[in-house]
Amino acid sequence: MLGQWSSRFASGRAAITNRKVGRGRAVYIGTYLTEALVEGLADQLFAHTGIAPLIADLPANVEVTVREAADRKLLFVLNTDEGRVEVSSLPTGVDLLTGKEVNGCLSLGPHESVVIRF
Repeated sequence: MLGQWSSRFASGRAAITNRKVGRGRAVYIGTYLTEALVEGLADQLFAHTGIAPLIADLPANVEVTVREAADRKLLFVLNTDEGRVEVSSLPTGVDLLTGKEVNGCLSLGPHESVVIRF
């Protein structure tokens, strides 16, 4: 058991459990998720796995996804905010939407996106 209820009718009962499954493990979370709880769980659950963010220090409201094939990698970066944001720590590559070079950092306008081939 990773966590338990501390109040209400379920006091003392499991709220967060895990178990090994094959080479991995399954985590069951049966509680109310708050931002603080998610951050604490992420640190605890992912610390030993080598899982890390795709982009360090990513601004709030910026989403990043990577797609890979044998011959290419594509990084999708989307600003979901109403304002301009600065994104750094990006790989060097070409923005496939504009054809412009990306050299580690860029400025994204409101709801703007790039697809970087690197």
